[in-house]
Amino acid sequence: MFPNKGKMVRSANFLFVTLAVAPVLYLVTAVLATFGRPGLGVDPNIIPWLFIGLALVSLANIGVAVLVQSSTKLMSVFYGIGFTIVTWTSLWWVRKRFKQNLASLPDA
Repeated sequence: MFPNKGKMVRSANFLFVTLAVAPVLYLVTAVLATFGRPGLGVDPNIIPWLFIGLALVSLANIGVAVLVQSSTKLMSVFYGIGFTIVTWTSLWWVRKRFKQNLASLPDA
């Protein structure tokens, strides 16, 4: 009758980790390329290619934004996805606060 709590927690943790890894990976790549530490910064010829790659990703992001905003069908789908993400984030936050409050109650 109730959803599997363990599976729900694993799914939420996977989504959280996935969304947390992308910005960290971007920042690590930028630091390695800028300061010349071991990794991508060893070869200075990688910097122009890295810049071109990031510029292309940015242009693709702008293109997708224009496409989504100009198409009503796509816009309603993306708004639905966005509101779903906000709802799940709110649910996660409320659940976390509920567990904290539940843990602070004395045992009966």
